[in-house]
Amino acid sequence: MRRTVCGLGIAVLFIGLCSGCGNEEKESIRAESRISPREVDKRVVEASNRFGLALFGDMSRKSPDRNVFLSPISVSAALALMANGASGTTESELKSTLGIEKLTNAEVGSDYRVLLDRLTYPSDEKVRKNFASSLWMRSGMPFDKEFVRGSQVDYAADTFAFGDDDEVTIKKMNDWVEKHTGGKIKEVMKEINGNAVLYVLNTIDFEGAWMEPFTPASTNRARFHVTGKADEDVFVQMMSKGGMYEYAKKSDFEGVRIPIGKQGSAYLAVLLPDESVGALSRLQAKLAAEPTLLTEPYEWRHGTLDLPRVSFNYSESLKESLMTLGMKDAFDPDKANFNRIVRNPDNLFIGKIEHFSSLVIDEQGVQAAAATKIEMLTGSAEPHDSFHITIDRPFVVAIVDTETKAVLFIGTVISPNMSSNK
Repeated sequence: MRRTVCGLGIAVLFIGLCSGCGNEEKESIRAESRISPREVDKRVVEASNRFGLALFGDMSRKSPDRNVFLSPISVSAALALMANGASGTTESELKSTLGIEKLTNAEVGSDYRVLLDRLTYPSDEKVRKNFASSLWMRSGMPFDKEFVRGSQVDYAADTFAFGDDDEVTIKKMNDWVEKHTGGKIKEVMKEINGNAVLYVLNTIDFEGAWMEPFTPASTNRARFHVTGKADEDVFVQMMSKGGMYEYAKKSDFEGVRIPIGKQGSAYLAVLLPDESVGALSRLQAKLAAEPTLLTEPYEWRHGTLDLPRVSFNYSESLKESLMTLGMKDAFDPDKANFNRIVRNPDNLFIGKIEHFSSLVIDEQGVQAAAATKIEMLTGSAEPHDSFHITIDRPFVVAIVDTETKAVLFIGTVISPNMSSNK
């Protein structure tokens, strides 16, 4: 199911395999999805932010010379869906890694339903957010009906069956992702593992116009200091604008927030580390330890912002970092316990979990998208003073929902136009 907000927007994609469900059943589930009168549970938002920034910190540490960009809400929601089908140590490790170990699966599912509904509620005509999820299940497998229905109700998951025609299935999956990311991500599937039982796909697509756009005439060619060595500088298109911004100057970084949307329903947070050796890695580690640095109040001040245009794609396996964060049994065919996904499973485990994303920042606004893919296998493994901030060296960037404080995207820009795909 797709949740959409009119205007510019955001999209989330889950990819999964589940037993086939017809259009009639999917429509009945959709009819039950409504904006809930309940307030968003801050515990789920805070847990998603903590987990997402810890994951970001580990991935940045392992790839210090690459752009990194991921969606905490996409990955956490995809794994929360998987936790609903896990048992024993596998479940406890999943929930502990996500920081939701004190919540029941019913509470987690209900809270994510409210959060995703609230995030995509059409509250700002210049911001569009779209979340979508899907389960792709191998035909003939005895999938647990409660797991499938929980995925449909709580995560608005579409359900599809797949058989032996891999070429057709791959095209359908990639078309689904491309549709739900507004064409920003076109390929997450290249092949289907012969032992694959389930694929879980999750997408988030975001498009937002600046509250006050940059003027193209003020954009000029400028140097961006990738490493601090002059011979490794790159040239970028540097946008520039004066105005009132939320701004903070700390001992080790400067931060500025640029409001997005007519009502400022989201903002782009840009954190520029100081120029000392190792400052960027220290800032990444600090964010992993203190996610509230992205959401705590800043002071409104007048200043001038020089911000480069940004355009890149990113893709990476999350398996190694998730294992570092404590999620181990889910990847072990001899230890994984997902007996609430498939009845009498034959060594069902997570073979792959991969993340795909894109980011564009220009004079008009921000466009970002992410897709998380989980492959389930059977068998064996695989204020007062003005400021002037010039973003002319590697920096941290985040997109944050103003109302819920959910971190939708977090990344490091080493070079504004360097795609980082693996």
